[in-house]
Amino acid sequence: MRETIRQITPATPDGGALGFVNRRWIRNANLSSQMDYARDVCDIVKGFMIEKVEAVHNLEEICQVEEVDFLQFGPADFSMNSGFDKSVHPDEVKEVEKYVIETALRYGKRIRVEIRNAADAAYYYELGVRDFALGTDLRILKDFYKNEGDQLKEIIMG
Repeated sequence: MRETIRQITPATPDGGALGFVNRRWIRNANLSSQMDYARDVCDIVKGFMIEKVEAVHNLEEICQVEEVDFLQFGPADFSMNSGFDKSVHPDEVKEVEKYVIETALRYGKRIRVEIRNAADAAYYYELGVRDFALGTDLRILKDFYKNEGDQLKEIIMG
């Protein structure tokens, strides 16, 4: 974790390894100087996905890294890394998710969860979660087309 943070932190006298990213948007637009860029990158929110069994086992250590601003549990990747499909072991995955949430909050870290709709937030809100990612474009479109497609099929098929 610390090495990852070092690699994304600009190489300044304060540390870091990342050089000046001389991309077109910086070079041609004169949007920021090197030092402004370094300050901006240092100030970004650093969030990390907890998706591997090893990350769950080392969660308390991860939470003690000062530069970690927030965490998010990845149930699908965690399940796959554990060797099973999350739909086969939903209770186990939910238990690990709850452990990640409670541990992160205990260490003062923000935790974000992805929810499919607003109603899903109630459970997490009671656990202390205050940061949500509401849907994704693919899920929103999938749900829309499923619902509308079923209605259209009903009209056509009778």
